Amino acid sequence: MVAKKAKAKGKSQSGKRRGRKAWGEGSKLEFLLSFEEEYLKTADPGGVYTRMTVQFLEKYGYDLPFDSEPEEGDSPVIPNLADLPYDQRITEQARREAIYMKLRLKIGNWMCHRFHRKQTDEDMVADLLETMSQLTVERPRRQTAMNIYWAENYATKIRKEFQQYWKTAKLTAPPDSRMSMCSDYVRARYEDESEEYRCALEKRADAEYKQAMDEYNN
Repeated sequence: MVAKKAKAKGKSQSGKRRGRKAWGEGSKLEFLLSFEEEYLKTADPGGVYTRMTVQFLEKYGYDLPFDSEPEEGDSPVIPNLADLPYDQRITEQARREAIYMKLRLKIGNWMCHRFHRKQTDEDMVADLLETMSQLTVERPRRQTAMNIYWAENYATKIRKEFQQYWKTAKLTAPPDSRMSMCSDYVRARYEDESEEYRCALEKRADAEYKQAMDEYNN
């Protein structure tokens, strides 16, 4: 009986290597390798992973899969969170944070494997603390002008008016509609304010959010 040739380890019958496609290829491989010297010299690999992750996302954006290459001439479109409606902003912010954490872990694992760097106890603790801080520090959320208006005017000006309004409304409205009717009442009062006043609240909301984000990022 003629003995069959043994298959090359790790390869298919076509001769191609089995396993998942490496994600660090093409321009992304060049990007990762550009940090080699800094990475091998640093006493703070976690800091390098963070810089790499931030620069990677600036270069490739949040929508291109990690193992895909951009089309020639393409540049990522990264909308400013402040330009999005409030609900979309919160959702997109959470999505970007999840992508950031996943990518940072992927980069760290790739660099360790590529350059055979053993993680010391100090490295592990420092990286763990940095990861925990990223997970536990809540990013500021922008208040709307309506949020500010409600917080500053309901207790002092509007509550007594609404209570009088509710005395009549509750005769025909179901009890569980009180909160929605209150919200509608406050919104109506807000819309009755002058345009100048409402614009001032919008600018204040933007300024307070910007200050909070500056403090969060520093």
